[in-house]
Amino acid sequence: MTTGTQYLQMLEHELKGVPEPLRREWLADYAEHFRLAIENGQPEADICLELGDPRDIARELKLNVRMEKASKSGSLVQLTRVMLVGTSLGVFNLLFVLAPFIAVSAVIVALWAVVAAFFGSALLALWGGFVQDMHSGIAGISLACVTTGLGILFGALTKVLTRWFVRGTSRYLQANRRLIQESSRQ
Repeated sequence: MTTGTQYLQMLEHELKGVPEPLRREWLADYAEHFRLAIENGQPEADICLELGDPRDIARELKLNVRMEKASKSGSLVQLTRVMLVGTSLGVFNLLFVLAPFIAVSAVIVALWAVVAAFFGSALLALWGGFVQDMHSGIAGISLACVTTGLGILFGALTKVLTRWFVRGTSRYLQANRRLIQESSRQ
């Protein structure tokens, strides 16, 4: 998404099926958000990134409409189904997903700490080689080059692992949202 017009067109397309007055109101709100942000000097591309994917916004808004419709219609079956799916997912995520998520997050943070330690040790090797004469200047530079290279290597690998983890987590959360949305449609 690079322009506000494209963003709003995609949002309008994704909001098909929403009652017209409500859809117009939402689109007007987002158009106003773009107008105010542009007046404050924010580039349209940044506004689009800040708002997020219009498909996700539309799904969330549609889910809110369905939830409101279920609560207003008095359909106990539909409301109960949504509540059961939401509660079941919550319990499942708490029991089986939270601990691995925390463990993998901790490993990724530790890997980033190792990357920082490699770069920090490179600076210390240079400083020690020239200022404190712990090593000769050549040995300090060599050690700094080796630790910098290791830092770059570990940094690249950790960046890839972090990206995979973020994408996997995002897909899992989207699958959860889809499951709740599908339960509210039935």
